[in-house]
Amino acid sequence: MKYFWLNKNNNKKLVVFFSGWGMDEKSIQHIICNDFDVLSFFDYRHLSIDEKIFDQINSYPEVYISAWSMGVMVSAIFEARICNVVSKIAIAGTLFPIDDKYGIPNKIYDLTLNNFNDLSKRKFLRKMFAVDETKFINRNTCELKDELVALKNMKISSDIFFDKAFVPLQDKIIPVQNQFAFWHTRPQTKIIEINCGHYPFFKLKSWMEILK
Repeated sequence: MKYFWLNKNNNKKLVVFFSGWGMDEKSIQHIICNDFDVLSFFDYRHLSIDEKIFDQINSYPEVYISAWSMGVMVSAIFEARICNVVSKIAIAGTLFPIDDKYGIPNKIYDLTLNNFNDLSKRKFLRKMFAVDETKFINRNTCELKDELVALKNMKISSDIFFDKAFVPLQDKIIPVQNQFAFWHTRPQTKIIEINCGHYPFFKLKSWMEILK
């Protein structure tokens, strides 16, 4: 797993963002930081990471965990190691993102994985962004396929709480009905419908807007 500081100005509040599959820091670099420092995690081919980063995270008096797409599942693996958490926000994802009932159906995921190449990568990313995706991603096809395999093999605890979940009503990656089905099993989580596709950060333009 990799990480990148998008903003580090000695603010008291920190956003820890778990990005989606295939991404790097570019996917959210345009989001207005307000008075938050922002640390992004991405690249889930393996989950080993320099332990010192958690010392830095835990030095903040206020930490906000935000996770998008596959990052919702990954955030659940690390959230117990993060202190001073004020709230946890899920965006366009569930704790079971590869699942017939609560995520991408297994057959569709396996077809994507088994036939993944440069052409299918571009088609998939175009469905995700609905625009030219080149400014958002700069990772090669082999890396992305390896990450698909790693995500399929991840196992997590389902007993994780989120304060809020954004569900994009035009999502073409994780079926909308499956997102609703999952979050309806979590009555403590506030569901917020948003009129956009799987990539929501044309609509959600500042961290204050996402976290408020």
